[in-house]
This record gives sequence, structure tokens and C-alpha cells, in this order.
Amino acid sequence: MLAEFRQKYQWKPWREDSFLLYEKAKVDIEKALTGVNHSIYFFGSSSIKGVGGKGFIDIYISTEDKELVKFHLTAIGYEYKASAGNQERLFLQKYARQDTDLLAFHIHVSSFGNKNLVESIAFRDYLRENDIDAHTYSEIKKKASKEAMKQSDKDSAKKIYMETKNPVVHKIMLSVRDYINKNSDRYSNL
Repeated sequence: MLAEFRQKYQWKPWREDSFLLYEKAKVDIEKALTGVNHSIYFFGSSSIKGVGGKGFIDIYISTEDKELVKFHLTAIGYEYKASAGNQERLFLQKYARQDTDLLAFHIHVSSFGNKNLVESIAFRDYLRENDIDAHTYSEIKKKASKEAMKQSDKDSAKKIYMETKNPVVHKIMLSVRDYINKNSDRYSNL
């Protein structure tokens, strides 16, 4: 069996059922957040058809009360990970078994209009519309995963994964920022 930190970096092809998995999780989240002002978004590699990655179902929630959202999500089994977030963004996770697969659901919670939220959703939208950059992104994630899997510890794996991936991400982000400017109405109310 792979060391736990290596499992996180194991590259997986895009899952045909990614959108269904997101929709099922969204139903549970919406139910838990009844009465809480929020919006929910599917983002990350799994939200872009054909883009492989680490296989996580990444969900972004924007709200006016991050702590209240955290409270309700922990009540339905999501684990708050203080070390994985920052002042602007909380991070929670939950694992679920589907057949022989262990699925990871990652929840990112920020305030409405947060810059990281806007850039994350625009990154997704841009790659959904630009097949060449989406393919490039998928391939660099595959290469980064391969390099991370060679490492002997968690910190080295994370470092090499990010170092391998970041030049391509930064290049794509230049196009994404232009995309945001051209589509500012779409992102002004996140």
C-alpha cells in the first residue's frame, strides 16, 4: 500500500461521475446550510471535463459567516483542517468510499467576493473553454504527481508537486486574469 502522503499525489484520470459526485455532495451541504446565506461552486480539476488530477471533488462555498458554515459542515461529518486554510479561506474535508475507491471531498470556505474564489472559478471557466490550456494543465499535473510520488516524505512531495506545476499555472493565470477582465460581470457577484 502507498504511504498516505503518496496517495494524495497519485494522479488519476478525470472521472465521468465527477459532476454527479459533486451534485450529491451539494444536496447534503445545501440541506446542512439551510438558512445560511451562501453560494456553492464546483471547481478544481474534477470540474473540468477531461482534466486529470488528484481526483478530489473540490467545492468552494462563499458566505458572509465562515464560522457558521464550518459549524454546520462539521455537524455532517466534514473535518476542519486549520493547517490547510488561511485567514481568508477555511478548509474542510470528508472521505467516502465508493466501491473500491476512496473519494476525497475538499471544501473551501471564504467570504463573498474573495479574490481566491474569483480566480478559482475563473480558472475553471477559462479551462472549460480552452482545450489546449486544459490539456497542458492536465499533463503538468500528471508530471507533478509523478515527481511527488518519488519523494520520501510529505513535505518534499508537496514542494516538488508545487514547483513542477507552478510555472504552467502562472502562465495560465495570466490568461485567466485577462479572461476575468473581459467577463467582469460574471465574477462581480461571487
